[in-house]
Amino acid sequence: MTRTDGKSLIPVLGVLVVLGAAAAASLLLRPAPPEVPVVDLTEAELSVREAVEAARAAVLAEPRSEAAWRLFGYTLDAHDLYEDAVVAYDVVLAFNPTDQRTRYQRALCLEYLGEAEGAGAEYSRLLDEGFGGAAIHFRLGEFHNRAGDCEAARDAFQRSLSLEPDSAIARRGLGNAQLCLGEDALALETLQPLLLAAPDDLGSISALVQAFRRNGSSEKARELSESLPESNTLALADPDRFVVQSLSVDSEALFARSKEKEAQGSFPAANEDLRRLELNEPRNALYPARIGRNFVRMGQPREAISYFSKALAIDPTRSITYYNRGIAQQRAGDRAAAVADFRRTLKFDPEYEPARAKLRELGESP
Repeated sequence: MTRTDGKSLIPVLGVLVVLGAAAAASLLLRPAPPEVPVVDLTEAELSVREAVEAARAAVLAEPRSEAAWRLFGYTLDAHDLYEDAVVAYDVVLAFNPTDQRTRYQRALCLEYLGEAEGAGAEYSRLLDEGFGGAAIHFRLGEFHNRAGDCEAARDAFQRSLSLEPDSAIARRGLGNAQLCLGEDALALETLQPLLLAAPDDLGSISALVQAFRRNGSSEKARELSESLPESNTLALADPDRFVVQSLSVDSEALFARSKEKEAQGSFPAANEDLRRLELNEPRNALYPARIGRNFVRMGQPREAISYFSKALAIDPTRSITYYNRGIAQQRAGDRAAAVADFRRTLKFDPEYEPARAKLRELGESP
């Protein structure tokens, strides 16, 4: 058996002592994990509380996880808890200062919190770093518009539209900025394509009314103002923001997301969100009415009729829903039912010109 000389172990033990001391020093010098904020959820819906608490639990379990903090920030942001979201985003950026997507979300939160200077600085930094395309220029246009800087808003909307020439919402923004600057002829030229691209968007048609009036076309302005859409339907296609919005589970966010999907032509996906809203609020006629309208757009008038009828059972005074059901009846080949619905529209809204036009188209007197 070979014996080991004790002296030969001394250098080895010395190395181990040094390594152990270095490891201990490293642990002592390692910064403490970030403090996880306690979020006030007393007024939140149950589904929101559950989502936020699950994301917070993941951070508590792995406080040094960049991914866990990012998801926590996204979840807070998705439910309008912007102050807490900024805290989470700051932690992510401390881990990874080059994370431009997180910096973008943080900029939006600052803007929503009314911290315009901080938001503007973040937007400028992102643009200097080459981040984003049409969406960030559109956001910057809205930012300048809210600040009352119509010239900067116009320039930002122009850049957005140049990158996405088919973007109806960027066109609307540019037209409004031109109106703000008194560029009335240019505004009308910018906005006129929206007559075909966004005929059911309140903001677009309202801007067109103003543009026609300023350019001396008072009759066209009057005609449009008599049949204004009931709401804004355009939504910004922003893939960097969708990652946040996809986590929303409250009613307001779900509805906003459904409108965004409609604007993108994703009608089946929009109807999925609207059905969830319908389950939460079964006495709200708006949701089945919008589902019906989406089925019309999908070329499924029979399905549309059933949802329009459900909406009218909840609120029998919705003149626009009678009109939309009439359209569906006409496309389904039921002329008599279509005529009856167009007449019901005029019963509740005698000045609704599209219903009169449909009756004349069908050979009936209004």
